[in-house]
Amino acid sequence: LGMFGIDQFQPSVFAGQCAVLGVGRATEAAAGRRVAWFTLACDHRAVDGAAAARFLQDLQERILAS
Repeated sequence: LGMFGIDQFQPSVFAGQCAVLGVGRATEAAAGRRVAWFTLACDHRAVDGAAAARFLQDLQERILAS
């Protein structure tokens, strides 16, 4: 929902989904850096919480490297 000016939100996982990534808008922060909120909602019957955390960590690393 970042494209609508929403900074942060919590997506919901519905039947048939195992995870949903919520992406907030990118804004300017200190030292000219851009920041954005990413929220991952998971069905823990299908996705282990540690694997979800590693996904968010990998996403952060890839964004920072670009």
